Parts: sequence; C-alpha cells; structure tokens
Amino acid sequence: MTRIKDVAEYAGVSVSSVSRYLNAPESLKNETREKVHMAVEALQYSPSSLARGLRSRTTNRIAFIIPSLANMYFLDLYGALHNEASKKGYTINLLTTDYNSQTLREYMSQLPTWGVDGVVIAFLDNDDVIPDIRRAQQYASIVLLSSLPNRQEFNTVFLDVEEGMIKSTQHLIDKGCTKIAFIGGLKEDGATQEKQSGFEIAMRNNNLEIEPELFYFGPNHFTTGFWGARQFLRLPVRPDGVVCCTDDIAMGCIKQLIRSGLKVPMDVKVIGFNGISFINTYEPAISSLQHPMASMAVEVVNLLYNSIVHPGARKQQITFHTTLVVNTSTDPMAPDRL
Repeated sequence: MTRIKDVAEYAGVSVSSVSRYLNAPESLKNETREKVHMAVEALQYSPSSLARGLRSRTTNRIAFIIPSLANMYFLDLYGALHNEASKKGYTINLLTTDYNSQTLREYMSQLPTWGVDGVVIAFLDNDDVIPDIRRAQQYASIVLLSSLPNRQEFNTVFLDVEEGMIKSTQHLIDKGCTKIAFIGGLKEDGATQEKQSGFEIAMRNNNLEIEPELFYFGPNHFTTGFWGARQFLRLPVRPDGVVCCTDDIAMGCIKQLIRSGLKVPMDVKVIGFNGISFINTYEPAISSLQHPMASMAVEVVNLLYNSIVHPGARKQQITFHTTLVVNTSTDPMAPDRL
C-alpha cells in the first residue's frame, strides 16, 4: 500500500507538503502542487477518507437543506451541488423543511450531533431563523444560497431575484401585456417578497395599474398556479399576462388556462422563474428566468470548502443574476430548444 511518505519521496518534497496538498492545495506554490499531483497520479495514491477524518476531525459529509422535494428546481440544484461536492470528496446528506421555519430551527439545534463538516441552506434564510443559523455556525461551516441581499454576516451566494422579476415582468409588457397578474409562493417567504417587489417596480416603471385582485399566493407548487389562474378567470376582465414565481407554478397556471379553452400565448402569456430543465419539454415551452445553477454550485462548494479549511476567514458574498429565456408560452415564434 502506498503511503504518504512514498508520495513525498517520489515528488521530492516534505510529508507536510503532501498533507497540505491533500487538505488545502491552494496553500502550496504552483510548482510544488504540480510535483505532488504528478506523484499522486504516478503512485495511484488514494488516502483513506476515514483516516484523514480521524486526524483532522472532519467527516467529508455536508448537509444540504432545501424547502421541498416537490419543487423541481431543488432537484436540479441538488444535482448541480452533488456534482461539485463530489469533486472535493464530499458526500451530501439531503434534508427538507417543507417550508416550515420550526423544522429549520430544530435542524440548527441538532447540528452538533450530525457529524457533518458543513451545511448549505437553500433559500430558507427568512429573518425569523437568522438567530438560529447564527448560533449554529459555531458547530459547522455554513453557506447560504439566498435571494435576500442583506446576509453579509454569512458566506452567501446571492441570487438577485428582484432584478430577475423586473426582467420577467418587463418581457410581458414588451410583448403587449397591460393587465398582468402575479402568482407567488408563500407570502411570508423572503424570496416571494423580493419577487413581488420586482414585479411592482416594473409595473410602476411602465405606469401600469397594480390590481390587488390580480395577486395569488401559495406553496411553490403546480397546484398554486392552477388555482391562481382559476381565480383570475372568474374576474370580469381576465389578465392578458401572468408572472409566476416558479416554473412549477407556471405549469399549473398554463394547465388551467388551456383547460378553460384559452390559448397560450395568444390569449394569455405566461412566464415562469428558475429555468428548470423541464421547461423546454412542456407544451407550450415555458419562458423563464434561468439561474446560472452550475456556476452557483461551484461557488457554494468553494465557499464551504474554504470556510472548513480556514474557519476564521472573512465571510464572502458572491452575486449572481438571472437570464431571460424566451419560449412559446410568451412568444409563438420562439425557437424550439429541444
């Protein structure tokens, strides 16, 4: 069995340099790092993750906490994060809260017993749970995936959803919509509030009326879109455009509109949010604001890894933006993306 001492002798470096290469490669000079890398490859050295964990008190496990498995966006996000985490030797424990803040509080209080090196919390950082997350940082490294701009006390990957919703709403306005409805997630959810803010900014910027009866809120699920559209169709004058907070909601909305005999996008234009992998296979294909999910996953894992290796390092915030993807739910002439 190849030992770390054998790798050091082959590379012509010290054992401590090999150890640093395995645990914090960025701390080595490029020349030294390349020598050790070549030695590891040549000798096919694979250190025992268990032994490494016993020495460094690490487990190579991270927890990923999401709101729900019923929202397809989080399945895509899990896949992207799993892909990046595995490159650094981490396995992921997946947990859900079902949008229940108390469940997240319980998770944070149980964190010392989990045996994980770090935690990624995805879009669950509402103000009421911040004290719990703050206390939990003493037990493990924590990275937030957040749509809220004021999380400087944490390592955070911030997605500007307010800006994205301005683009989403503006797209419907540019397509000729003047009576636009909004279907959001739960009212108390921070991401929903940011998206509603973006929607209202775009409406005011274009001198369009913001009508209270054209708002509907519920879980980020297909059924919320379905029942929201049904409510709007009961109004004396139906909307000619619907902005949805997620692609799942947009799917439900379109389902109800078509069931009611309307044509999308000719009668009503519908746009989603998130850019999940399924939107191009739906009929009609759903216009959406796509998240740079792969790039976000890279930064989440890098932030988490660096905070595990360097626990006293300054907290960082990295900002990402959405990209408008136009499909046939808003433009009948949009190209087929399959």
